[in-house]
Amino acid sequence: VSVPFADRIVTEITCHAIGARWRFPEVRTVIDIGGQDSKVIRIGDDGRVEDFAMNDKCAAGTGRFLEVMAKSLETSIDQLADLSARSSNELHITSTCTVFAESEVVALVARGTPKEDIIRGLHSSVADRVYGMVRRLRCKDPYVM
Repeated sequence: VSVPFADRIVTEITCHAIGARWRFPEVRTVIDIGGQDSKVIRIGDDGRVEDFAMNDKCAAGTGRFLEVMAKSLETSIDQLADLSARSSNELHITSTCTVFAESEVVALVARGTPKEDIIRGLHSSVADRVYGMVRRLRCKDPYVM
C-alpha cells in the first residue's frame, strides 16, 4: 500500500488548527487544556497557524493538575464542576506550581474552607493561566475549546 503523504510531518499545533477549521471554519483561536499541557493557538484568516503558546513546563493549568487536586480533596474529577458551581466565595490559589498548590489546598482544608470554594479557586487558577496565553497572543474571536 502506498500512502503519498506518509513522510509528511505535521505538528500537533497544526493538526489542532486544521481540525478546528474543518469543524468551525470561522474559528480564529483554539484553546486546548489537556492532561499534560495547555495550549492556545491563534489562526489567521487564511487558516494557517499565526502563533501559539503552551504551558508545557509545569502541570499547573492542565487536566493533570485538576486530577491531583481532586485527589487531595478526596473527590472525583467528575464532581469538580458541580462542586465549583455551588461556591459562593471567590478564592485565589496563589501557588502556580502543582506541588505548592496542593500544599495550599491542604492548608485551606485544615482551616475549614469549603471544598466548593477551593475548587472554584482551582478552576479560576487554570482559567487565569490560559487567559494569560490568550492575552499574550492577542487572540481573536471566535474561540473553540
